[in-house]
Amino acid sequence: MRSVPRTPSSGFRLNPWLIRLPILVIMATVLTVIILAILLSAYQIAIAGSIVPGISAYGVSLGGLTMQEATQQLDAAFTYDDETVFTFRHGEQFWQVTAGELGVAFDAAATAQAAFDAGHDGTPFANLFQQAQIWTRGHSITPMITYDATAAQAWLAGIVS
Repeated sequence: MRSVPRTPSSGFRLNPWLIRLPILVIMATVLTVIILAILLSAYQIAIAGSIVPGISAYGVSLGGLTMQEATQQLDAAFTYDDETVFTFRHGEQFWQVTAGELGVAFDAAATAQAAFDAGHDGTPFANLFQQAQIWTRGHSITPMITYDATAAQAWLAGIVS
């Protein structure tokens, strides 16, 4: 067996792991940030054309739906204008009329637009923050209901004559 001659040490020798470890930590941090940025970008692309998950309106969950799908779902759910009947009485006479005939209407398209705007109408970082809040807490959109007083006046004028 042959022995390797030792050279005299020239002082303090630095352990290579003292250099490698900080480099590995920095690289792991950079890679983690890059992976998170890619995942967040992919999520933003995936929900770009749909309503953010966690949003509802008029008791209908709208998360993941497109504007057209949300409008259809909301239209199907809103029955107040057809099912609610008001009765007007004067002496022995009475008239029954639906809320829709008196000018009450539901704007499903505007409600769907308001649902879509939640989480999509700000800067990218503000949107991301708002989307995280919606996803964790949920968010309910107020239905856009309109009232046309002229329709009610026209109906009342019709029973007066």
